[in-house]
Amino acid sequence: MIVRFVPWLLILVSMGSQAAPAAEIKVLSANVFTGVLDGVFSDFERSSGHKVVFEYVTAGKVRERVQADDVAIATRAILEDLEKRHKIAGGTTLNLARSAVAFVVRKGADKPDVGSVDAFRRALLAVNSISYPDPARGGATGILFTTIVKNLDLVEEMKAKAKFPPPGHFAVELVANGEADAAIAQPMEALLQPGVEIAGLLPGELQSPANFTFAAGVMTRTSEPDAARSLIGYLTGPSVQSVLKSKGMEAGKGE
Repeated sequence: MIVRFVPWLLILVSMGSQAAPAAEIKVLSANVFTGVLDGVFSDFERSSGHKVVFEYVTAGKVRERVQADDVAIATRAILEDLEKRHKIAGGTTLNLARSAVAFVVRKGADKPDVGSVDAFRRALLAVNSISYPDPARGGATGILFTTIVKNLDLVEEMKAKAKFPPPGHFAVELVANGEADAAIAQPMEALLQPGVEIAGLLPGELQSPANFTFAAGVMTRTSEPDAARSLIGYLTGPSVQSVLKSKGMEAGKGE
């Protein structure tokens, strides 16, 4: 009798090993990927059978919010800090892409020269209003621009011209709707917003590549570590990297 039932037991074991249950993966991502990763997540759901639940916040808020989510997407520096604090599992962080910071104007408006530090300074002085993320909310672009303004000795001038977008909105939106003459933003944000154009990237001396390299990591408290790793593997794969490149980001190397 035992021998007779062994084949059926083997079949059941085999079926169980092949049918991995679908997981729900909770993703906390930096705002810059809003409208870009939505479709990517949908493609992953179709190909994997898993469900992705995602939320976009400022990169700085990712540092504060990691709790019971499964995957975090933020700047590499933030994820490395979270790994030191044992909130991101060691060895799971992979680079997704690197961004830059640009000077954005309304579509059809004159595009000022921003190719040198002096030219950029003149462009800032020439506009009546400029929108950029409120640095107090932790956005990388707002923090960088605040530092630049201090170094250019333009703190008072920019304070009078500053227009902060409300939570959940981008600086380029204020340019598109006429509330601001220009915006300091990442190219991805401008390319997704009708009615605006990139006048040019900020000079290389003012960029901060290390602080604009975005990565993904698995949170230590995840209940779905395998599914979380598979999602990150998908995000660093060639198809998603191609999407990110088309949206104004430099493809990451996944390392």
